[in-house]
Amino acid sequence: MVILLPIFLGATFVAGLLAVLALGIFLRSGDAPQFTGSEAELDALAAELPREFIDRQQPPGALDAAFTRLLSQAGSNLSAGSASMVALGGLLLGGAVLFVLTENLLATAAGMFVGGIVPFLGWTFRRWRRQKEMRKSLPEALEIVADVVRAGRNLEQACTQVAREIAGPLGEEFAAAAAHLRLGQAAPAVLERMLQRVPLPEFKIFATAVLVHRLTGGNLALLTERLARAARDRQEFQGHLSAVTAGSRLSAIGLILGSVVAVIALSTLQPTYYQKFFEHHWGFPLACAAVGLQLTGIAWVYRLLKVNY
Repeated sequence: MVILLPIFLGATFVAGLLAVLALGIFLRSGDAPQFTGSEAELDALAAELPREFIDRQQPPGALDAAFTRLLSQAGSNLSAGSASMVALGGLLLGGAVLFVLTENLLATAAGMFVGGIVPFLGWTFRRWRRQKEMRKSLPEALEIVADVVRAGRNLEQACTQVAREIAGPLGEEFAAAAAHLRLGQAAPAVLERMLQRVPLPEFKIFATAVLVHRLTGGNLALLTERLARAARDRQEFQGHLSAVTAGSRLSAIGLILGSVVAVIALSTLQPTYYQKFFEHHWGFPLACAAVGLQLTGIAWVYRLLKVNY
Protein backbone atom coordinates (compact mmCIF):
# COMPACT_ATOMS: atom_id res chain seq x y z
CA MET A 1 0.00 0.00 0.00
CA VAL A 2 2.94 2.32 0.73
CA ILE A 3 4.24 1.73 -2.80
CA LEU A 4 0.88 2.57 -4.36
CA LEU A 5 0.51 5.77 -2.32
CA PRO A 6 2.58 7.97 -4.72
CA ILE A 7 0.57 6.65 -7.68
CA PHE A 8 -2.67 7.42 -5.87
CA LEU A 9 -1.53 10.92 -4.92
CA GLY A 10 -0.31 11.64 -8.44
CA ALA A 11 -3.50 10.43 -10.12
CA THR A 12 -5.64 12.36 -7.62
CA PHE A 13 -3.63 15.54 -8.20
CA VAL A 14 -3.94 15.28 -12.00
CA ALA A 15 -7.66 14.53 -11.76
CA GLY A 16 -8.21 17.50 -9.46
CA LEU A 17 -6.17 19.73 -11.76
CA LEU A 18 -8.31 18.70 -14.74
CA ALA A 19 -11.45 19.48 -12.76
CA VAL A 20 -10.18 22.92 -11.74
CA LEU A 21 -9.10 23.75 -15.32
CA ALA A 22 -12.44 22.65 -16.78
CA LEU A 23 -14.39 24.62 -14.18
CA GLY A 24 -12.18 27.67 -14.71
CA ILE A 25 -12.71 27.63 -18.48
CA PHE A 26 -16.45 27.30 -17.95
CA LEU A 27 -16.60 30.23 -15.54
CA ARG A 28 -14.45 32.45 -17.77
CA SER A 29 -16.31 31.64 -20.97
CA GLY A 30 -19.85 31.77 -19.69
CA ASP A 31 -21.09 30.45 -23.06
CA ALA A 32 -21.07 34.03 -24.39
CA PRO A 33 -21.85 34.38 -28.10
CA GLN A 34 -18.94 35.35 -30.33
CA PHE A 35 -19.09 38.48 -32.48
CA THR A 36 -18.52 37.56 -36.14
CA GLY A 37 -19.05 40.88 -37.86
CA SER A 38 -16.55 43.07 -39.64
CA GLU A 39 -14.01 45.33 -37.96
CA ALA A 40 -16.05 48.43 -38.82
CA GLU A 41 -19.14 46.94 -37.14
CA LEU A 42 -17.03 45.98 -34.12
CA ASP A 43 -15.66 49.54 -33.84
CA ALA A 44 -19.17 50.96 -34.10
CA LEU A 45 -20.37 48.61 -31.37
CA ALA A 46 -17.43 49.49 -29.13
CA ALA A 47 -18.14 53.21 -29.55
CA GLU A 48 -21.60 52.68 -28.04
CA LEU A 49 -20.31 50.85 -24.95
CA PRO A 50 -19.31 52.64 -21.76
CA ARG A 51 -15.58 53.18 -21.33
CA GLU A 52 -15.44 51.34 -18.01
CA PHE A 53 -17.08 48.27 -19.60
CA ILE A 54 -14.44 48.13 -22.33
CA ASP A 55 -11.62 48.56 -19.81
CA ARG A 56 -12.88 45.55 -17.86
CA GLN A 57 -12.71 43.24 -20.86
CA GLN A 58 -9.60 41.06 -20.75
CA PRO A 59 -8.16 39.17 -23.71
CA PRO A 60 -8.44 35.38 -23.49
CA GLY A 61 -5.58 33.59 -21.81
CA ALA A 62 -3.27 31.12 -23.47
CA LEU A 63 -5.15 28.14 -22.00
CA ASP A 64 -8.56 29.42 -23.12
CA ALA A 65 -7.23 30.24 -26.60
CA ALA A 66 -5.63 26.79 -26.97
CA PHE A 67 -8.81 25.04 -25.81
CA THR A 68 -11.01 27.09 -28.15
CA ARG A 69 -8.60 26.45 -31.01
CA LEU A 70 -8.73 22.70 -30.32
CA LEU A 71 -12.53 22.72 -30.47
CA SER A 72 -12.59 24.77 -33.68
CA GLN A 73 -10.01 22.62 -35.44
CA ALA A 74 -11.83 19.46 -34.34
CA GLY A 75 -15.00 20.72 -36.02
CA SER A 76 -16.94 20.80 -32.75
CA ASN A 77 -19.90 23.15 -32.40
CA LEU A 78 -19.57 23.23 -28.61
CA SER A 79 -18.52 26.41 -26.89
CA ALA A 80 -15.56 26.41 -24.51
CA GLY A 81 -17.87 26.39 -21.48
CA SER A 82 -19.99 23.46 -22.71
CA ALA A 83 -16.90 21.45 -23.69
CA SER A 84 -15.31 22.05 -20.30
CA MET A 85 -18.47 20.73 -18.66
CA VAL A 86 -18.22 17.63 -20.85
CA ALA A 87 -14.65 17.08 -19.61
CA LEU A 88 -15.70 17.68 -16.00
CA GLY A 89 -18.62 15.29 -16.38
CA GLY A 90 -16.34 12.61 -17.83
CA LEU A 91 -13.96 13.06 -14.91
CA LEU A 92 -16.72 12.64 -12.31
CA LEU A 93 -18.35 9.77 -14.20
CA GLY A 94 -15.09 7.83 -14.54
CA GLY A 95 -14.34 8.18 -10.84
CA ALA A 96 -17.90 7.31 -9.76
CA VAL A 97 -18.10 4.19 -11.95
CA LEU A 98 -14.84 2.72 -10.71
CA PHE A 99 -15.63 3.61 -7.10
CA VAL A 100 -18.95 1.77 -7.32
CA LEU A 101 -17.36 -1.24 -9.02
CA THR A 102 -14.19 -1.56 -6.93
CA GLU A 103 -14.60 0.67 -3.83
CA ASN A 104 -10.87 1.36 -4.18
CA LEU A 105 -9.45 4.87 -3.89
CA LEU A 106 -6.59 4.17 -6.28
CA ALA A 107 -8.98 2.83 -8.92
CA THR A 108 -11.26 5.84 -8.34
CA ALA A 109 -8.40 8.27 -8.90
CA ALA A 110 -7.34 6.41 -12.04
CA GLY A 111 -10.95 6.46 -13.28
CA MET A 112 -11.17 10.20 -12.70
CA PHE A 113 -7.95 10.73 -14.62
CA VAL A 114 -9.07 8.58 -17.55
CA GLY A 115 -12.58 10.05 -17.58
CA GLY A 116 -11.20 13.59 -17.64
CA ILE A 117 -8.61 12.99 -20.34
CA VAL A 118 -10.79 10.95 -22.72
CA PRO A 119 -12.74 13.97 -24.09
CA PHE A 120 -9.49 15.80 -24.87
CA LEU A 121 -8.10 12.72 -26.58
CA GLY A 122 -11.32 12.44 -28.58
CA TRP A 123 -11.13 16.06 -29.74
CA THR A 124 -7.44 15.67 -30.56
CA PHE A 125 -8.14 12.56 -32.65
CA ARG A 126 -11.01 14.31 -34.45
CA ARG A 127 -8.74 17.25 -35.21
CA TRP A 128 -6.06 14.94 -36.61
CA ARG A 129 -8.54 13.01 -38.78
CA ARG A 130 -10.27 16.19 -39.91
CA GLN A 131 -7.02 17.87 -40.91
CA LYS A 132 -5.95 14.73 -42.77
CA GLU A 133 -9.19 14.74 -44.80
CA MET A 134 -8.96 18.47 -45.49
CA ARG A 135 -5.32 18.20 -46.57
CA LYS A 136 -6.32 15.49 -49.02
CA SER A 137 -9.12 17.61 -50.54
CA LEU A 138 -7.33 20.97 -50.50
CA PRO A 139 -5.53 20.74 -53.91
CA GLU A 140 -8.79 19.98 -55.74
CA ALA A 141 -10.60 22.75 -53.84
CA LEU A 142 -7.93 25.32 -54.77
CA GLU A 143 -8.09 24.26 -58.41
CA ILE A 144 -11.87 24.79 -58.40
CA VAL A 145 -11.39 28.25 -56.85
CA ALA A 146 -8.82 29.09 -59.54
CA ASP A 147 -11.20 28.03 -62.33
CA VAL A 148 -14.10 30.02 -60.87
CA VAL A 149 -11.97 33.14 -60.35
CA ARG A 150 -10.61 32.88 -63.90
CA ALA A 151 -14.20 32.82 -65.14
CA GLY A 152 -14.81 36.20 -63.51
CA ARG A 153 -16.86 35.03 -60.52
CA ASN A 154 -16.55 36.37 -56.97
CA LEU A 155 -15.44 34.72 -53.73
CA GLU A 156 -18.95 33.72 -52.66
CA GLN A 157 -19.55 31.86 -55.94
CA ALA A 158 -16.16 30.17 -55.66
CA CYS A 159 -16.96 28.93 -52.14
CA THR A 160 -20.38 27.71 -53.31
CA GLN A 161 -18.82 25.77 -56.18
CA VAL A 162 -16.25 24.15 -53.89
CA ALA A 163 -19.00 23.14 -51.45
CA ARG A 164 -20.92 21.47 -54.30
CA GLU A 165 -18.00 19.44 -55.62
CA ILE A 166 -15.96 18.68 -52.48
CA ALA A 167 -17.35 16.39 -49.81
CA GLY A 168 -16.13 16.11 -46.25
CA PRO A 169 -15.09 18.73 -43.70
CA LEU A 170 -13.41 21.04 -46.23
CA GLY A 171 -16.58 21.25 -48.31
CA GLU A 172 -18.55 22.01 -45.15
CA GLU A 173 -16.20 24.87 -44.27
CA PHE A 174 -16.52 26.38 -47.74
CA ALA A 175 -20.31 26.00 -47.57
CA ALA A 176 -20.36 27.84 -44.24
CA ALA A 177 -18.13 30.56 -45.71
CA ALA A 178 -20.47 30.95 -48.69
CA ALA A 179 -23.46 31.24 -46.35
CA HIS A 180 -21.74 33.92 -44.27
CA LEU A 181 -20.77 35.89 -47.37
CA ARG A 182 -24.31 35.59 -48.69
CA LEU A 183 -25.58 37.08 -45.43
CA GLY A 184 -23.39 40.12 -45.93
CA GLN A 185 -20.43 39.42 -43.66
CA ALA A 186 -17.11 40.93 -44.68
CA ALA A 187 -14.60 38.69 -46.42
CA PRO A 188 -11.81 39.30 -43.85
CA ALA A 189 -14.05 38.11 -41.00
CA VAL A 190 -15.14 35.02 -42.95
CA LEU A 191 -11.57 34.12 -43.90
CA GLU A 192 -10.40 34.63 -40.33
CA ARG A 193 -13.04 32.17 -39.13
CA MET A 194 -11.98 29.66 -41.79
CA LEU A 195 -8.33 30.03 -40.76
CA GLN A 196 -9.27 28.98 -37.22
CA ARG A 197 -10.99 25.84 -38.49
CA VAL A 198 -8.70 25.00 -41.45
CA PRO A 199 -5.16 25.26 -40.00
CA LEU A 200 -3.28 24.27 -43.17
CA PRO A 201 -0.25 26.24 -44.46
CA GLU A 202 -1.49 26.32 -48.06
CA PHE A 203 -4.89 27.62 -46.98
CA LYS A 204 -3.28 30.34 -44.86
CA ILE A 205 -1.34 31.50 -47.92
CA PHE A 206 -4.53 31.36 -49.99
CA ALA A 207 -6.46 33.46 -47.46
CA THR A 208 -3.65 36.02 -47.36
CA ALA A 209 -3.58 36.14 -51.17
CA VAL A 210 -7.34 36.74 -51.30
CA LEU A 211 -7.09 39.65 -48.86
CA VAL A 212 -4.14 41.17 -50.71
CA HIS A 213 -5.97 40.74 -54.03
CA ARG A 214 -9.00 42.61 -52.68
CA LEU A 215 -6.75 45.54 -51.70
CA THR A 216 -4.17 45.73 -54.48
CA GLY A 217 -5.36 43.37 -57.24
CA GLY A 218 -3.27 40.77 -59.02
CA ASN A 219 -3.56 37.40 -60.72
CA LEU A 220 -5.38 35.44 -58.02
CA ALA A 221 -6.18 32.51 -60.33
CA LEU A 222 -2.49 31.90 -61.15
CA LEU A 223 -1.44 32.09 -57.51
CA THR A 224 -4.23 29.71 -56.47
CA GLU A 225 -3.11 27.21 -59.14
CA ARG A 226 0.44 27.35 -57.81
CA LEU A 227 -0.83 26.79 -54.27
CA ALA A 228 -2.84 23.78 -55.47
CA ARG A 229 0.29 22.37 -57.12
CA ALA A 230 2.31 22.94 -53.94
CA ALA A 231 -0.35 21.22 -51.84
CA ARG A 232 -0.36 18.24 -54.19
CA ASP A 233 3.45 18.01 -54.06
CA ARG A 234 3.30 18.11 -50.27
CA GLN A 235 0.81 15.23 -50.27
CA GLU A 236 3.07 13.15 -52.51
CA PHE A 237 6.05 13.85 -50.25
CA GLN A 238 4.12 12.86 -47.12
CA GLY A 239 2.95 9.65 -48.80
CA HIS A 240 6.50 8.78 -49.86
CA LEU A 241 7.78 9.51 -46.34
CA SER A 242 5.11 7.29 -44.78
CA ALA A 243 6.00 4.43 -47.12
CA VAL A 244 9.74 4.74 -46.47
CA THR A 245 9.39 4.91 -42.67
CA ALA A 246 6.67 2.26 -42.35
CA GLY A 247 9.14 -0.40 -41.16
CA SER A 248 10.65 1.86 -38.51
CA ARG A 249 7.26 2.92 -37.23
CA LEU A 250 6.05 -0.69 -37.00
CA SER A 251 9.24 -1.69 -35.16
CA ALA A 252 8.75 1.10 -32.62
CA ILE A 253 5.09 0.19 -32.13
CA GLY A 254 6.06 -3.48 -31.70
CA LEU A 255 8.63 -2.66 -29.04
CA ILE A 256 6.18 -0.47 -27.12
CA LEU A 257 3.31 -2.97 -27.26
CA GLY A 258 5.66 -5.87 -26.56
CA SER A 259 6.85 -4.35 -23.29
CA VAL A 260 3.30 -3.57 -22.20
CA VAL A 261 2.07 -7.07 -23.05
CA ALA A 262 5.07 -8.59 -21.23
CA VAL A 263 4.30 -6.62 -18.05
CA ILE A 264 0.60 -7.58 -18.17
CA ALA A 265 1.43 -11.25 -18.82
CA LEU A 266 4.01 -11.36 -16.03
CA SER A 267 1.66 -9.74 -13.52
CA THR A 268 -1.08 -12.22 -14.51
CA LEU A 269 0.96 -15.43 -14.71
CA GLN A 270 3.44 -14.71 -11.93
CA PRO A 271 1.75 -12.34 -9.46
CA THR A 272 4.14 -13.40 -6.70
CA TYR A 273 7.17 -12.28 -8.69
CA TYR A 274 5.41 -9.01 -9.49
CA GLN A 275 4.61 -8.44 -5.82
CA LYS A 276 8.17 -9.20 -4.65
CA PHE A 277 9.58 -6.85 -7.25
CA PHE A 278 7.57 -3.91 -5.90
CA GLU A 279 8.24 -4.85 -2.30
CA HIS A 280 11.97 -4.43 -2.94
CA HIS A 281 13.30 -0.96 -2.18
CA TRP A 282 14.58 -0.64 -5.77
CA GLY A 283 11.38 -1.94 -7.38
CA PHE A 284 9.33 1.23 -7.62
CA PRO A 285 12.27 3.50 -8.71
CA LEU A 286 13.23 1.01 -11.42
CA ALA A 287 9.62 0.82 -12.64
CA CYS A 288 9.42 4.63 -12.80
CA ALA A 289 12.74 4.77 -14.66
CA ALA A 290 11.50 2.16 -17.16
CA VAL A 291 8.30 4.11 -17.80
CA GLY A 292 10.26 7.35 -18.19
CA LEU A 293 12.68 5.78 -20.67
CA GLN A 294 9.77 4.31 -22.61
CA LEU A 295 8.09 7.70 -22.87
CA THR A 296 11.39 9.31 -23.86
CA GLY A 297 11.86 6.73 -26.60
CA ILE A 298 8.34 7.33 -27.91
CA ALA A 299 8.90 11.10 -28.03
CA TRP A 300 12.30 10.63 -29.69
CA VAL A 301 10.99 8.31 -32.41
CA TYR A 302 8.01 10.60 -33.02
CA ARG A 303 10.31 13.60 -33.39
CA LEU A 304 12.61 11.75 -35.80
CA LEU A 305 9.74 10.63 -37.98
CA LYS A 306 8.04 14.04 -38.04
CA VAL A 307 9.24 16.04 -41.05
CA ASN A 308 7.81 19.47 -41.82
CA TYR A 309 7.47 20.26 -45.52
